[in-house]
Amino acid sequence: FPHHNRSMMALSTSKRERRRPAAGVLNVLTVAMCACGVLLLSLNLQSAKIPTATNEAEHSLSRVLETSKKATKNVSTTTPITEPPAVTAEVVTSKKPLPPPDGHFNSIPVYYKSEPLQSSYSCIGENFRDDAWLFRSCTFRNLCFDTTNNTFVLFPSKEDQAFENLSKMLTEHQHTSNVTYLSTTGKPMVSLGGINPKWSGFHKRAKLKWFPRLEKGPLDTGYYELPPDSVLLPFHSFAGYNAGHLFWDDFFPIFKLLSIFDLLSFHLILMNVEVKLWGTCDWNPKNTEKCKGTFRKFLPAMGLTNKTFSAVHNFRFNLMENSETTKTPTLPKSKYICSPRGTAGLGMLTDHGLKMHGWDEEDFETTHNMGGGKMFYDYRNFMLRNLGLPTERKKGGSHNLVFSRYSSSTAGRVKGFGKQENMMKHKFSIDVLNVTGYRMSAHTLESQAEIASQADIFVTVVGGGAMTATFLPRGSTLILYYEATGGRKRSKDTGKPAPLDWDILNHASHLRVHWLPVENVDEPHDLRLFEELVRHEMRILDQLRA
Repeated sequence: FPHHNRSMMALSTSKRERRRPAAGVLNVLTVAMCACGVLLLSLNLQSAKIPTATNEAEHSLSRVLETSKKATKNVSTTTPITEPPAVTAEVVTSKKPLPPPDGHFNSIPVYYKSEPLQSSYSCIGENFRDDAWLFRSCTFRNLCFDTTNNTFVLFPSKEDQAFENLSKMLTEHQHTSNVTYLSTTGKPMVSLGGINPKWSGFHKRAKLKWFPRLEKGPLDTGYYELPPDSVLLPFHSFAGYNAGHLFWDDFFPIFKLLSIFDLLSFHLILMNVEVKLWGTCDWNPKNTEKCKGTFRKFLPAMGLTNKTFSAVHNFRFNLMENSETTKTPTLPKSKYICSPRGTAGLGMLTDHGLKMHGWDEEDFETTHNMGGGKMFYDYRNFMLRNLGLPTERKKGGSHNLVFSRYSSSTAGRVKGFGKQENMMKHKFSIDVLNVTGYRMSAHTLESQAEIASQADIFVTVVGGGAMTATFLPRGSTLILYYEATGGRKRSKDTGKPAPLDWDILNHASHLRVHWLPVENVDEPHDLRLFEELVRHEMRILDQLRA
């Protein structure tokens, strides 16, 4: 039925009254026609024996028919013209169960496919300069992993390949989202991981420059496919042995990348690409072992486990017909593991970009996280959900003041906050302020996240251990103690302040952040200042709860 134009409302009262008898008849016919249509639909479904016509659907149709009959009996000839209610049919949808897998890749099922496969990609972040790879991020359709040489591969269609060849004839700096031709490269390279400013020189950074290998056409020799909701993400860990770097230079950029391309609902398959750079997991065996332990503990925050995570050189690929007792293992039908979706390019998505974290005075000249508070809070909620924890603080009760004891092992920042903790317990009754202290390194990730997610005021020193503050709830207070004379430049002390990670924490819009010098933390004046700061924050919390 056509929608009635609003101009009909301007009809005079007499005209509307003259139309009412016709309107009543029209409504009777309308309802009758709807009822007949539903009845015919029901008969057709039954005659066709459509599997979705379950008893529940039949009952639903009966209710529609009964409602239509009642409506027909109650129609009055004086009823004004109204829009007929929209009749919608619920479509019964169900995911087709996947067949038994042909094998497993890092404990994730894979299914052999023989039909041809072709890939495509799209990139963002172009700046038309030689360093564009630092700023680009790309999303892929059908990103594959070659298990024989540990590389990632794309299989462009013949049409895409022809277009790419054509693009090489274009002038320098011509750009589309899929094809970029610059004087230095014919592929839209990206950075596998975040950039450490201490990697002096463009050539050292360039070790992270990366793009999948482009084959000359579609793959027509078969492949093993990961589940339909998979997204394969190659990356390089910035310095994953440090929890702070892991959370804010690896995991947070990965979350941003998934958010940018609307891939958060996909099942993440993370693979570390080893690159030997100073300060990274791959720099020496000691760092490698430390990284293994850190990743093992914190991967669940990203919805991953140690079984589903690997580096490109130690992946696990097993076929179902093979077992430990198989004398002659069956060889794979293909060397390729392909994911329906893929993404890469973490370069400028870290919390600091091309700057240091707050060691050098130059770090404060620009900000990198402006406007990113909502993204940071979403990241916090994403991890809590992966850990099976609530995202909201429990309502009511006393305020929770939490001290993070000895969260740093760096000389000058080794603080247990014993005096502060005892003082606050003496000043406040537990029904007003519940004061607790924890050595977070002794707790599981889930325990740390739960403690922080229920804190109203959280006290810690700066550094990697401060990453637990990522889980603080909206409206809470973060008090950070930093070295007022701990600044460094090119590994030399400057005697300047070093409020580490100031850029990301000062843009966390769901928190109120305060910075205090750590050097005189136990002096009477500083203890008094701390007490008054806590009282001030409690008054604000009371207002928020009102």
